[in-house]
Amino acid sequence: QSGTEAPLPDGKYTVATSAIPGLIAEAGDHFLPIHPRFRTGRSALGFHVDPSFEKSNGEDGTAGCIGLTNREDLDKLLSFVATYKPRFLDVKILDNTNDNLASKGEG
Repeated sequence: QSGTEAPLPDGKYTVATSAIPGLIAEAGDHFLPIHPRFRTGRSALGFHVDPSFEKSNGEDGTAGCIGLTNREDLDKLLSFVATYKPRFLDVKILDNTNDNLASKGEG
């Protein structure tokens, strides 16, 4: 739902052709939007650096975006997008809950 910080919904997304300026400090200075190709209440999703990664400021993580841990990785992603122009991203968040339970003898 819009306004939540739930994980990125599974599904197919259109990838923007280039980054835009980050609009909030916790999205870093560059943001590569992705747009769901399915109905969802979520918006403003994409790739960005998590400036608070491994900091004890209570701001680490994202609000459902794909957060990269450093600027070098974002630069590599943006270079890949500029060179190869991917059109789609297929997201499938793995739920390892059953695997974790089985490995503990609980599944």
